[in-house]
Amino acid sequence: MIVETFVACDFAQDTQGKLTVVGAFDTITADAVPATHPFMCVAARIRFMIHELGRHEVTVEFLDPEGKPVAPPFKGSLDVSGLGTDSVAADLVLNHVGVRFGSFGKHEIRLLVDGEPRASAPVHVRRKNRPS
Repeated sequence: MIVETFVACDFAQDTQGKLTVVGAFDTITADAVPATHPFMCVAARIRFMIHELGRHEVTVEFLDPEGKPVAPPFKGSLDVSGLGTDSVAADLVLNHVGVRFGSFGKHEIRLLVDGEPRASAPVHVRRKNRPS
């Protein structure tokens, strides 16, 4: 399997096998922590080879700079099927409301497929620059 896309963004959707991603980002700024991001999406496009067809367990974790959970993990499954090709792409879109970041620094969104880490995306939480 190949993770072709894994990103935090402002909006994402899967429509008939087409993944739309708008406003990909890796940094948010805040005056202070804890800081709550009002709405964010996580988008993934995973390509499975023909011999990998079937059900796959998927977990997406939000981790702080020490590797501790920021939010409860998303757990679900993908039923991957296809005929006549050597691979099949599966899209995953998760919408998150009110993700709370308790510290500044490099946070991580991690994708696990069948219990194995397959991709990660950073989210840097930085202090806003204050005017002099």
